Amino acid sequence: EQLHPPADVTKCPKVFLYQNLSTSLRDDPNKLLSIETVFGEDFSRIGSFRTSCTVCRGTHHHSLARIVEYRLRLQQQTSSHAECFTSDPNQADLFFVPIFTQPKKTHKWHSICNNTPHLVDKIRNELLYFNSSTACKHIFAVSKSFGSFSSAGTACKGWWYDPVPPFDTALRVGYSGFSLKPDALPNLFSVPYPSTVHGKLEPYNREKEYLMLFTGQDNHGDTETFSKTKYRLLSRACGGFTVAKEHL
Repeated sequence: EQLHPPADVTKCPKVFLYQNLSTSLRDDPNKLLSIETVFGEDFSRIGSFRTSCTVCRGTHHHSLARIVEYRLRLQQQTSSHAECFTSDPNQADLFFVPIFTQPKKTHKWHSICNNTPHLVDKIRNELLYFNSSTACKHIFAVSKSFGSFSSAGTACKGWWYDPVPPFDTALRVGYSGFSLKPDALPNLFSVPYPSTVHGKLEPYNREKEYLMLFTGQDNHGDTETFSKTKYRLLSRACGGFTVAKEHL
């Protein structure tokens, strides 16, 4: 059971991963990165969720930054990916900054950004290789949608929203974001949510009828339709669930 990156990477930028950031920039300093903490617990053998897949993990959809950090750490341990990682900042094409990677909702982001004293200065002081020349190579990943209608997004000023130099040239990766204020979210690249389900089928190389991404919850909105859709997609993804009749 390993959720490794693909083994056929032939060319990639060398990424430097910042290590040993202080607890003031880490909201989960005592939680070790593992398959369970990154991709979620395996629910393929629990109760009515018995499936024919080897592993079926329920992944929090605010886990983007944690997944990226986990995969980069794997590269340090996997010889087939050594060319994609460097511990020498002078050789780095990109710098990944793993701050506040714990999956969380808007109110948590609001608390962090409003209640951490001198946050912008803390980030700047701990990123030893962050300056006006290298800022454009630094990547900040925020596992949330930040825009003008998000109190969390507008609260994280100076480094994410409405950034001061040299943060204004850094790269930003999030789910989505826009602002009515020009240039408040520069260099923002929007990506999809991670799938709510990560797993392995048995046998893994069998022909697959469906390729799908499931993201979201069924506890709000049209809950009846969402619930039925969720269970049908999960049954296709993980080889057939034994579920209650009312879900089908």
